[in-house]
Amino acid sequence: MRVTTIDQHLIQLTQWGAVNCYLVREKDGFTLVDSCYRGVDRFILEIAAKASGPLKRIVLTHAHRDHVGSLEGFREKLPNAQIMISVRERRLYEGDFSLDTDEPKSRIRRGDFPRCKVKVDRAVSEHDLIGSLRVISTPGHTPGQIALFDSRNAALIVGDAFSLLFGLSAAGQLNWLFPFPTLATWNAQMAFASADKAHAPQTVVSSAGSWTGLERSGFDDESCSKKGSRVCLAYVYVSNCRYSAMVGPFQQRQKGFLG
Repeated sequence: MRVTTIDQHLIQLTQWGAVNCYLVREKDGFTLVDSCYRGVDRFILEIAAKASGPLKRIVLTHAHRDHVGSLEGFREKLPNAQIMISVRERRLYEGDFSLDTDEPKSRIRRGDFPRCKVKVDRAVSEHDLIGSLRVISTPGHTPGQIALFDSRNAALIVGDAFSLLFGLSAAGQLNWLFPFPTLATWNAQMAFASADKAHAPQTVVSSAGSWTGLERSGFDDESCSKKGSRVCLAYVYVSNCRYSAMVGPFQQRQKGFLG
C-alpha cells in the first residue's frame, strides 16, 4: 500500500494505486475510515503500529465491497475494535435491500454489497460524533452513504460521493475514463444533491450537533464567496484517486454541481 501522511491527524492509504482508506488519529489511537478490498488488514495494522497508534474503531462510509473488503480480517485480529456504519446503510450491509417510502425507487445493485459476517457495533446518524469526526449524511451513491468531517484540519472524507481518478467527478456524473463509481451509484440526482451539500459552507463546519457559520471555526466569510460562487474551505478526501486525494478549496457554481 502507498502511505501518504497528510498531517498529524490524517494518513491516506492507497491500495493498487486507486482505492483509498484513511487513518484518523485520536487521543486513544486510530479510527480507520473504510477498509479497501480484501487482504490489506495486515498492512494497515503494521502502518498504524509504525505511527504509534492502536486501531480502535472502523467507520464505513458505505457497504460496497471496496470499502468492507478487509473487515473480516480486521475482526479476526482486533476482536474489540468497534465497527460503525450509518443507520440506513446498516440494512444494506446486513442484506436488507428494501427502500423506504420516501426514497427514490431506483434499483439497488445487490451484487455490489457482499455479505459480511462481522457484526456492526454502532449505527450512526447525521451530526453524530465519532471521536473528532462529525457524520454528514450523503445519500446517492448508496442510500446510506456518509461523509466525515474533522474540524481540526478541515478534512472531509467523502467515500464515493466524489472521485478524483482521471478527473474530479461526483457520483452519478459519468467519467468515461473511470465509470465504475457512477455505474455503482444508486440514484444520481440524490448523489448530485449530496455533492452540493458536502461543499456548502454551512454543512461542512459543525459544532455541538448542529451546523454553524464559518466564523465559528475561524474562517472568514469573505473567503467563502468569490464572483458569485460558493467556496468551501475544506479539503476533500475521496476513495478513488491515483495521485492526490486533496481538493481544496473546491469551487461550485450557483447553478449546481453540474452547472
